[in-house]
Amino acid sequence: MPFSEKSELEHDWILRREKAVTWLRVGFAAVAIAVIQLNPDRVARFPSLSIFTLWSFFVYSVVTLYLSSANWRKVSRIGAIATSLDVVWIALVVFSTGGTRTPFFFYYTFPVITAGLRWGLKGSVPVAFIGVVLYAIMRLTLTAESGGAPIEIDTLVVRSFYLILLGCVLATPVNSRRNRIKNYSLSRKPLGKWPPYRSGAGLCTSFTTGFFSHWRH
Repeated sequence: MPFSEKSELEHDWILRREKAVTWLRVGFAAVAIAVIQLNPDRVARFPSLSIFTLWSFFVYSVVTLYLSSANWRKVSRIGAIATSLDVVWIALVVFSTGGTRTPFFFYYTFPVITAGLRWGLKGSVPVAFIGVVLYAIMRLTLTAESGGAPIEIDTLVVRSFYLILLGCVLATPVNSRRNRIKNYSLSRKPLGKWPPYRSGAGLCTSFTTGFFSHWRH
């Protein structure tokens, strides 16, 4: 069945969003591999698991980038699966590279950001809570700690609060963007220059500009 005007517009938004997400994922995966090459001691405790996790995450990132770049129309259907895989993979990266002392805690923000882009607050906040729970379990069990004493509980609390707050704040401009798309589709009225971006990089720029504009006012 041919796409209607509304579904074409929504599909265009989804495709550009997924391209931005896949490029961001490739960047995260490549940086992780580079960091481990610079400091191999990070994988001393679980070398096989670390190497497998990092390189499989990179391969998975490249595959999803290819699918989104090929304008694969079913790309929107794998959003929930991709987010779940991101959470699992990043938890394994954190676990295998030093536990709570890993330099990759920041990577927990990736699935939070992508869930926010896909589903707004309904996605970012639950994913943030899942990341907090996984990180807390890692800290309380101490099964992955290496390189010194684990982080203090107060640091765990602050990092957890940061992750949840990030999920709440970043989802707000996404909800606004989604409402603009719905209003445009219903009214068929001009919505300024549409679409406002031509690539994944353009989406990231638009998202950042919209975020600061929203909270500035």
